[in-house]
Amino acid sequence: DDSVSLESFELQARGISNLDLSCLEKPSIVLLRLSQSAEILLPERSVARRMRQLCVDLLPRGCEAHHASKALDLRNFVSLEALEVCTASQLLLPEALKLRELTLQVPALTSLDISDWAIYSELRKLKISRSEKLATLRLPRGGELRELSLDLPTIQDLQIYLKVAEHLYLAAPAVQQISFLGCKGLTAAGLSRALCGCSALERLNLTHCADLEAMRFTDNMLSELDLQGLSRVHHLQALELDAPRLSHLWLPAPSLSHHNLRKLVLQSQDLSSLDLTSLFWADLLEISLTAPRLATLKPPREATRLPGERISCQHSVYIDADKLTLLDLSGARPEKLQLHSLAHMSITWPRDAPAAMDLRVELPNAKNALPPAGTRLWSMLLSLNCSGCKALEPKSLVLSASACTWLRHLSLEGCMLLCDASLLSVVQGAKRLEVLNCRACPKITRLGIRAVVRAASPVLASLECDELGPIVRAWPPDIFALATWLGSTELRRRWLRLRKAEALATMQSAKRLAGGILLCLSTLSVVAVRVFLRPWRCT
Repeated sequence: DDSVSLESFELQARGISNLDLSCLEKPSIVLLRLSQSAEILLPERSVARRMRQLCVDLLPRGCEAHHASKALDLRNFVSLEALEVCTASQLLLPEALKLRELTLQVPALTSLDISDWAIYSELRKLKISRSEKLATLRLPRGGELRELSLDLPTIQDLQIYLKVAEHLYLAAPAVQQISFLGCKGLTAAGLSRALCGCSALERLNLTHCADLEAMRFTDNMLSELDLQGLSRVHHLQALELDAPRLSHLWLPAPSLSHHNLRKLVLQSQDLSSLDLTSLFWADLLEISLTAPRLATLKPPREATRLPGERISCQHSVYIDADKLTLLDLSGARPEKLQLHSLAHMSITWPRDAPAAMDLRVELPNAKNALPPAGTRLWSMLLSLNCSGCKALEPKSLVLSASACTWLRHLSLEGCMLLCDASLLSVVQGAKRLEVLNCRACPKITRLGIRAVVRAASPVLASLECDELGPIVRAWPPDIFALATWLGSTELRRRWLRLRKAEALATMQSAKRLAGGILLCLSTLSVVAVRVFLRPWRCT
């Protein structure tokens, strides 16, 4: 019965059923590892208020814990700095404002609320695991929390505040909504690691998170992503999402630290509208949107220029949206521009372009799929690909042919309305044309191809068409064409060079076809041999 004065007390005895600690006078550290059914008489309230570290482990190792009827009441330990509790019974936590570390393993726990007192405490490290029944968790939305580890298989909603994100681990396969608040120091790698254990996540909200420089992850369940609450001095510069079910995306406001979004790569099957007005064309280096159901797109804003100022930023733009009918690119200055849509898209083309521009449009149902004639874009084109534009009327291309002074690569494959006269006008205007593709154009004839070869500049090195044919028509003879070919040695050499390129491409295609046929035959022969030998094996 005499009181015992100890600085620390540690006991590991799984066989003990009763333990009386009421005689301890002033222990500062208590470590207990007992059996699940052990009954513990805790120290007096005056003694408990002086303890700094407490560890109570009543869970069995290697077997399932059974629910205990009596709750473990720790409300008197209000001066603790570190607390670790592993118990199968219900738990009553103290409001310890000096608590720095809290570790819980409570399988019977169904709800936990530490939002009221922990916000004023010194809690820096929180770890919760082996709590399979925990369905409601309220964490503090302020305070000193820096390290968080949660292994909660049944939780569905999480609101997480970290003053500094030194360590973040989440294993919550059933969680559907997560909100991050504060989280200074959270990086792209840290966020990706944390979300790897949240396979059912549908809604994600980020508030503050000033040091997050990028977001790169793939999520098949994510439907909403809200970045409007990011800090006004955020550092987010890259956003790459592969989320097939994403239907709502809210981007952050422009950063006052001039670290605005520079790369946006988005792939989604369910996104129908997107607002990019919080971005500036001058800040973007790459924007790629693959959204088949996207019908409404509000473009980035054009930066305000001073009188006489030119913006030197160049970017790459790729938009694949089958339902998009209106696209405004007036403020863009793209170095590479690729557009794909099955709708009758109306395009407001850029007013300015860099010194060399690559343009690729695949708009099979659009008649005016090219910039209007006379615009500055034609003089900046280095490569133009209109493959698949079946309804394209080549009027603007013909009228602007003389302005295509830098055009070197031209692909008009599949343009059903392209004729010999239009193709000839384009080739005559593009003096630096090196590669020309006019396959699958039914209105292009051999006579037109011969006229193109005669009119092309000497730098033309590749001509892809359905068939070049002979140099001149054999019968009835074309006297003018024959005289032209006989009188120009360079013309005959160019024709032979183009014929060799065509023959080489045909030979390569034939080799690939022959290889495939041989592979199929060898596979069929092996199968036939096995089928034939099977009865012999049985006998």
